Amino acid sequence: MTEEELYAGAGEVTRKCLDDILESEYGFVQDDEETYTSEYLLTYPCKTFAEGLTDTLLQHGFSGQADDAKEKIAYVRECCKQRGVTLNPEVIKSWFCGTRPNSGERSRDSLFRLCFALGLNDRETASFFQKVYFSCPFNFRSAKETVIWYCLRNGLGYPEMLSLAEQAEQLINEESATEEEMCYEQTSQLESALLQVGSTEELLCFFRENRLDFQMPRKTAIHYAKCLIQEATELAQNAIADQNEISHQKQKSGNVDLLLSVIFGENMRTYQKKSSFSKEAVFPELIRSDFPLGMNLSRIKRGEPVSDTILRKTLILLNFYCFFAVLFAKNDTSDLFCA
Repeated sequence: MTEEELYAGAGEVTRKCLDDILESEYGFVQDDEETYTSEYLLTYPCKTFAEGLTDTLLQHGFSGQADDAKEKIAYVRECCKQRGVTLNPEVIKSWFCGTRPNSGERSRDSLFRLCFALGLNDRETASFFQKVYFSCPFNFRSAKETVIWYCLRNGLGYPEMLSLAEQAEQLINEESATEEEMCYEQTSQLESALLQVGSTEELLCFFRENRLDFQMPRKTAIHYAKCLIQEATELAQNAIADQNEISHQKQKSGNVDLLLSVIFGENMRTYQKKSSFSKEAVFPELIRSDFPLGMNLSRIKRGEPVSDTILRKTLILLNFYCFFAVLFAKNDTSDLFCA
C-alpha cells in the first residue's frame, strides 16, 4: 500500500497521528528492500504494552530494575501519591503482567491518569498513546479530553484537571436561548482554535461559546464509516450480481446483511449455530470482541452511537474489503500485499 492510499479517507486527527508515526523510528528497523519482505513484517516482534510502559518509566525517573514488576508498580503508586492521582492498584499491576489495556473509555481514563502521575506533558502523552497504547491521543470533540490536553500542556495537575473538567461539562450542557451551529466542521480546525487559548478563563469561555462542537464526538470517523458502508455494499452487490443463491440480493441498496454475506460467506439472516457468528469465527479474541456485524453497522448508518472499538474495527474491516474487492473486480493482483 502506498503512502497516498494509507492517508486516503483518514480524518484530520488520524492524519496527524500517521505523520508522527511515519516520521519517527519507534518500533521499526530500517532494512534494505531485500530483507524488508512481507514475511519479515508479519513476524516482526512489536513491543508489548508492558515493554513500552517500562521504557516510558525509565525515561521519566524510574531507576530500578527494568525486569522487576514489583519495583515498577511501587514507583507508579508513589508517583500517583505525590501528584494526587487515584489509580486502581489492580489496574497498575495488570499493566506489567502481560495484559494490554482495551480501547474503552475506562482504559483511556486510567492511562491519562498515569500520564499525570508521571508528570508527562501533552506531547509526551500523545507519544505514549500512539506508540505504546496504539491509540489516538486526544479527542478534541470530548470536553474532558480537551481539558486533559490543556492541563498537560500548561503544567496543571490532576486535581486541577478534575475541577476544570467539571466546569467545562456544565458549560457545554447548559440550555441556550438562541439557536446554535457548529463553528468547526473539521476536528483539526477545532484543535487550531484551542491552540490560541491562553488562559483557563479563555478556555471556559471557549466551551461556553462553542458548545455544539463538543457534543458530536467522532464526527469525521462516523462520516467515513457511513461512506465506506455505502461503497462496500455497492461492491458486494456487484460481486453477486449473477448469483441466485443469495435470496436477499435484490433488496434495496445499503443492505447490510448482503454485505456481510459476501465478506464472510455466511448468510447472517439464516445463521443458526449455537454461538453467535463472531464467537464461532476463527479469529483471535481481540478481533472477536465487539465485532462490527449487522446491528452495529446499521446503527452507524443511522447515525446512532457505537463504541470506539466497533467504529475502529468497522473502518479497518471495510477499508480492507473495499481495497481488495476493487482489485479482484479488475482481476488485478499486482498490488496484493503477498503477491
